[in-house]
Amino acid sequence: MKLADLAFVNRQLAGMVRGGQPLEGALKELCREMARGDLKRELTRLEEDLARGIPLAKAVEDRDLPVFYKGMIRVGARSGDLPGVLLMLANYYAHIGIVWDRLKAALFYPILVLLTACGVSVAMATIIDGVREQVVRPDLDFNADGYSWFLFLNWLPPIVLACAAMGLCVAGCSRSTRGWIKWRFPVSRNTATSQFASALALLLRRGMALGEAVEFLADLEQDSPLGRELRIWHKRIREGMVSFSAIGERPRVLPSMFVWLLEQRANDLPGGLENAAQLYAERAERQTEWMLEAAAPVGLAGLGLIVCVQVFPVFWWLTEWFQTIDQI
Repeated sequence: MKLADLAFVNRQLAGMVRGGQPLEGALKELCREMARGDLKRELTRLEEDLARGIPLAKAVEDRDLPVFYKGMIRVGARSGDLPGVLLMLANYYAHIGIVWDRLKAALFYPILVLLTACGVSVAMATIIDGVREQVVRPDLDFNADGYSWFLFLNWLPPIVLACAAMGLCVAGCSRSTRGWIKWRFPVSRNTATSQFASALALLLRRGMALGEAVEFLADLEQDSPLGRELRIWHKRIREGMVSFSAIGERPRVLPSMFVWLLEQRANDLPGGLENAAQLYAERAERQTEWMLEAAAPVGLAGLGLIVCVQVFPVFWWLTEWFQTIDQI
């Protein structure tokens, strides 16, 4: 589901509930006007569960919605200020949606180039094999002349490109791999840091203590790289550490500068987190623009290299073929 749609729905729900309308009634009215999709299906089922008397915390847990979203709805139900939480979630997902949409846009072109290059490379390898079999091979014995390695060279680019495409598919399907990749590449790392800072600021704005908020996010992240680091933070907080430089000492996945920024705003930690979220979102945006600008020339250079590697054996074979014909 699109985060922008989730943000819009939460903003509408916040206004309806704040105006005195029951949550199940507001959900029913909104779902009636929504287009078909995953979000409408999950919200419709949520409304049906609430109408049957199931508590909100239990009803939202059974829905296929973002983990953080479900956790914050439970926080809102417990605090008695559900409209306030819904509005904050709307702002949160609107901001995060923009950041992740830009990252996806930056990744779309390289993936498209990779798939196109794979198709072109396979077509060229097939054509070259046809030329070799029908024109060159009748006059040349590749195995005897020691040129058999050219047969492999022709199919090397398609094999490499196919392996890269398969690797992307595996990475996209594996949650643990996605989590590892997210914290290893600069653009996704800055985006994830911005998301984490926004989430922690949101929890602190709702009145949670730092230790409780860190524990809450660590439970949501489970065994991800960030989840393991947050558990270390929570342990240090329980041991009585109050300085953020001590709590976040030697960060494993979060940038060191992130910890330094929060230490400078120790008197206003939510505000410092919001500033850090904005900073890393702007960094991710600039890096996304650089990726988009570099994608075209890098993609063309890669396609040119593939063509050169695959066409080289053809010129070699034709040269040997002409020499053989001259000797006849």
